[in-house]
Amino acid sequence: MKCLPIFLMVLSTAFSSLLAFAQDTTVKTTISTSEGTKISLVLPINVIQNNNVNLSINIPEEYKSISGVGTGLMEFIPKTDIEPYAWSEIITVFPYIGEKLSAKMIVYKISQEIKQVGKDARVLDEKYYSSFGYEQGYAVLVYTHNGRREVIKVYGASGPFDSVMVQKAVLINSDKDIEEATRNINNYFNQNVIVLEGRK
Repeated sequence: MKCLPIFLMVLSTAFSSLLAFAQDTTVKTTISTSEGTKISLVLPINVIQNNNVNLSINIPEEYKSISGVGTGLMEFIPKTDIEPYAWSEIITVFPYIGEKLSAKMIVYKISQEIKQVGKDARVLDEKYYSSFGYEQGYAVLVYTHNGRREVIKVYGASGPFDSVMVQKAVLINSDKDIEEATRNINNYFNQNVIVLEGRK
């Protein structure tokens, strides 16, 4: 589905000159296993009293990059998917460095774009919450686009200056598959998308 990167670029076009900073603040680690290479991203959210607050995002080894890794838009699909935009699942990561976008604003804007572009779109779940020095939020939606029925979770984490968006979308055959797809997506986030707080 090509519309997801468009959602991201609509949100970030006004701040494109600031994305150059992302390469300096993104930490990428590759871990080799018997099954392949696992990518781990660490992206900044805030610094509180000499403590870094980062978002750790692990990309399982059964996924491959279709957009490059490091700065700007990063997309990953299962290695078994042949066509990049005929994917069965997709993980999308986008850092907004220095753009002062709140988690709620990121999730809200992308959700609105999905509702406008997708057919039969509806929100399945939505939540926003704050911790000391950073905010998080997410929305889970189901929609149809280009004849494909999909479930997506849009997640944002933000500090006063830096923020990160993470999405996972899953292709479904019918609405009977919504519960299973949502469980798949939530399991990914619970195991692989984690806020880290530590000393500089």
